[in-house]
Amino acid sequence: MSYPAWKVQLNALLVGYDLIGLVDGQLTCPAPNHRDFIYWRRQDQLTLHAIISSVDQNVITLLGNIKTSKQAWDILNKRYASKTRARIMHLKERLSRYTKGSQSMTGYLHGIKSLADELAIINSPLDDVDLVIHTINGLGDEYKEVSAVIRTRENPIGFEELHDLLSDAENYHKRDDNTNDLQLVATAHAAQKSKHTYNKNSSPQNHGSSFNNYRSTSLGFSRKIFCQYCDKPSHTAKVCYKLHGYPKRNNEPAAHHARTLPQNVPNNWILDSGATHHITNDLDNLHLTNSYRGQDQVIVGDGTALPITHTGTTILHTTSHPLQLKTILHVPTIAQNLLDSIIVDYITYHPPSSNQSTSSSHSPWHHILGHPSERIFNHLISLHKIKAQSTAPCVSCSISKSHKLPFSSSSLHSKKPLDLVYTDVWGPTPVRSLDGFLYYLIFVDHFSKYVWLFPLKNKSDVSIIFPQFKNLVEKYFNTPLVSIYSDNGGEFLKLKHYLSQHGISHFTTPRHTPELNATAERRHRHIVET
Repeated sequence: MSYPAWKVQLNALLVGYDLIGLVDGQLTCPAPNHRDFIYWRRQDQLTLHAIISSVDQNVITLLGNIKTSKQAWDILNKRYASKTRARIMHLKERLSRYTKGSQSMTGYLHGIKSLADELAIINSPLDDVDLVIHTINGLGDEYKEVSAVIRTRENPIGFEELHDLLSDAENYHKRDDNTNDLQLVATAHAAQKSKHTYNKNSSPQNHGSSFNNYRSTSLGFSRKIFCQYCDKPSHTAKVCYKLHGYPKRNNEPAAHHARTLPQNVPNNWILDSGATHHITNDLDNLHLTNSYRGQDQVIVGDGTALPITHTGTTILHTTSHPLQLKTILHVPTIAQNLLDSIIVDYITYHPPSSNQSTSSSHSPWHHILGHPSERIFNHLISLHKIKAQSTAPCVSCSISKSHKLPFSSSSLHSKKPLDLVYTDVWGPTPVRSLDGFLYYLIFVDHFSKYVWLFPLKNKSDVSIIFPQFKNLVEKYFNTPLVSIYSDNGGEFLKLKHYLSQHGISHFTTPRHTPELNATAERRHRHIVET
């Protein structure tokens, strides 16, 4: 993030919390013996923590010896908003040498605008004409037509309008490039055995469907494609042998997942869970055919792209009822006829055999359909006329949908401040603060919902902080502290003797039920996440 953007965000945050006076010098540090000194120091350290946590790790080294938020603010302002002539020349030189390169148009324009904003902060702003000139000078040759149009305009163009114009030009180039790329949407992850032979240079020669075919230009790749890794033509880094290694000597079938055919599906088809379409290698299997003129191809398990020649429909005659399949792809070079197993299971599933894993407490169809509710299940079996027996409720569904019973409304009430105060300790934090704090203690008044926060170095410091808190709030509200509510942490149990001496009731939550202390737990979430 640039310094101008960081300053805008942090300035808005400090103004919103009425802390801007700590960094601009309006709220000066009171004397150490003054009653407001502790409050001022706490607010100042919280502001300093917000500044340190919002900057980059490399910037934190500049803030190693600072003690107050104003010191940190002045150092960053001097470092990144210096109005010296050297700083101005440095930013202008960066702007003149800034180019688009391989980054996106949005990122490039964002970088230009960030440099211009830094110049504006140090009272050396650029007008729209200079900003547009620097922007088009950093574009590549692919935008020379756009640059020529902008330069020859009679009316000047603003930076916002230039942003829209260049973004449209980038989208046009992307669409133009995509028309030349091979788009492969259909996939089939079953393949036949094929023997590979290797020469001395370990170059694979595949007599069937091979990984090498995916690299050849005969499948539609442009001859202008060069590998980004080895700079050789006709393939990309995604399939480069030097980067990914040569294919292993493996005579096993390259199939993702194929299973035994049910008895009611013809045995010349394979159910494939990795297939996205029904695919056949025999045109006679299709009843109604149409020539396929698109550029889509089928990718099989070894990366080979197989051409599609026709599409059509067919009917499989099963033991239960004829099954009509639509949008079947005819791929002459594929080894087997493949069925999308998800679609076939959905329509023609037969009860599984004993060696198949299904839900034993419900209909197999309930398992196949992904454990739907009873209303959805009954709708599906009636819609597709499926014979399914309704058995006992599914055990898996009952376990998965079980929830903890909701907690009833709290019976604790308060009529004035300090009648009931919730308290809890959070920590340890992964990073120790500059003052060595690892924990913090909060007190939440049930009546006013006001929160007090005290940083702690150790949990045992609760016994020191609580008497100070008691004296502070009782003096402020001019009323005694009646009761507190906490968990059963050891730091709170140590207060038992002190609480009994001062007549303060102590309520605790049952074991392993932080929900009952939800008022304090919710404040933890708000503090940690915001």
